[in-house]
Amino acid sequence: MMYALTLLILVVHSVHGQNCGQCTVTKHKALDDHISPSYQLWTRTNSLTVAECGAGCYMDVGCRSFIYKGATTTCTGYASSMSTPTRMGAVAEVGARAYLMCTASLSIGHSCSNNDECSVTNSMCNNGACDCDASHYYDIHNNECTVTNLLASPCAVDSDCPVTDSICDNATSLCACNHSTIYNQTVNQCVESSHWLGQSCSGASECTVSDAICNTGLCACKYGYTYDTTTKECRQSLHDTCGSTSGCSVANSFCRSGSCVCDVGYSFKRTENQCDRFCTVYGDSYAGHVDVGVGGCNLISVTASTAEDCWKTCTSQTGMLCKNVEYNEASGSCILCDKAWFELSPGSRLYSDPGWTTYFRNCGDSTTVLGKLCSSNTDCSASNVICKSGTCVCTVGYSFNVATNGCVQLCSAYSDTYVGHSGVRVDSCNIASTTTTTAQACWERCTAETGTRCKIAQYRADDEDCILCDKGWFEILPDDRMYDEDGWTTYFRNCE
Repeated sequence: MMYALTLLILVVHSVHGQNCGQCTVTKHKALDDHISPSYQLWTRTNSLTVAECGAGCYMDVGCRSFIYKGATTTCTGYASSMSTPTRMGAVAEVGARAYLMCTASLSIGHSCSNNDECSVTNSMCNNGACDCDASHYYDIHNNECTVTNLLASPCAVDSDCPVTDSICDNATSLCACNHSTIYNQTVNQCVESSHWLGQSCSGASECTVSDAICNTGLCACKYGYTYDTTTKECRQSLHDTCGSTSGCSVANSFCRSGSCVCDVGYSFKRTENQCDRFCTVYGDSYAGHVDVGVGGCNLISVTASTAEDCWKTCTSQTGMLCKNVEYNEASGSCILCDKAWFELSPGSRLYSDPGWTTYFRNCGDSTTVLGKLCSSNTDCSASNVICKSGTCVCTVGYSFNVATNGCVQLCSAYSDTYVGHSGVRVDSCNIASTTTTTAQACWERCTAETGTRCKIAQYRADDEDCILCDKGWFEILPDDRMYDEDGWTTYFRNCE
């Protein structure tokens, strides 16, 4: 719900004497606990109140909105109106509050339903917010859509360059972004590139750093790349191309088929760009080594039609932490192991095992609670997370939300991954009932459901029953939540 407050601004240091002005400022709750690097005019500290912050924005004719954070008394003025966090490229900032000035409706970024509601010349309504049309750029200093790319303007000194954080390049006599920033065409500004890793996104085109992708709603370097804070770019790391092993700079890696990979038994830790013997958290990707086998830890053996199906079975295990998997293409045999290569006795590390390929599971993000190794619940330092079979998982009924790194009761959107709990079942929400040969096939059936949104999949191996549910655990009556149901495993769908 939006509400308004009125700020009476008294300007006492005007060259024309004392001037009074009044402006209705509207709180914009859609951006609560967010701050945007886009369209910023200035940032000031020691603004003791919202009113003081608003007064500073009011006295700047180009300021259309502002964000105030009381804990740090920080006030940031913006040249645009505010729409949604995604549209503004906003990042999380707990305690930040956004406000719209009385002139906000006259600027780029203002919410709209059609082009007529966008008053800036050469602007249009784009995905619910006013934006410059495809052939124009936004000049934040003049609040206009200009056909000129201001970054490349001719210059003699830095002050000739109108784009924020741009400088005059002496070699070309043209304006360019300084060394610590990159050009963002959408807002016609030079911005700190680190701001654009971690920003909200719906597609890769919204991530301005080269070789970045949109991963679970946030911009991140694509797999095999790490962020270089000096050059402000995503840089190839372990997976650099190579002609020989001497071309692979990461310890415990070697050159295979023109690309650097981790040695047999090592897992790639992307966040630190290194090959490790062990992981504190395991991810969803694997590195395979042909004619390598594992002995002494064959806990689960299944049949899989492809190698990918085999290691996906490893990833989806909930009763054990699967760390590597071996696959025989000729027979379809898929054998799962709960020990890392260097946890095995030397005699169980089979460096020459023709016909078998062993896939070693790479490390996951150590800041993510889900999947962290544990020996008790105290090792899982987050709300609604428990230690189950040596791994931190969301407790019964909760879904993992990667955006908040926490377990929640409901999701606004659901992904294609699940958390499974044995001995648990739900009643009174069975939207579909079928039979599948595996638990994975059951929850994949849930993901594929199109008639209504499937949130829970229940599976019983004895009779291959697969029952789908369109309600979350906490949308179901307490009497219909069954905690002691032998033979059943219920899979709770995680958030997107």
